[in-house]
Amino acid sequence: MPRYTIIDISDDTEWEIQCSWDKLQIVLSENSNLKQGLSTPNFVTQTGNTISKTSTDWRDLLKKVKKGSGKGNTINV
Repeated sequence: MPRYTIIDISDDTEWEIQCSWDKLQIVLSENSNLKQGLSTPNFVTQTGNTISKTSTDWRDLLKKVKKGSGKGNTINV
C-alpha cells in the first residue's frame, strides 16, 4: 500500500497515511482543509551481486553449465 503525506492547511500540521489512491481521494474530498503534500518515494536498492543471494543448488547448476560449455566461455559463477 502506498503512503501519502496529508497537510491540514488550517493549522499547518502534516502526517502520513497508508491507503489506496481511491481512498485518498475520498479523504481529501470529505475535508476541504486537507491537501496532499509532496513526498519522495522510498527506493529499495540491491547491494551485492545477484548470484551471492541465490541458493547453492542454482550456483551448482551454473557451475555445471560453465564446465560443459567448452573452452573460452564467458559464464561467470
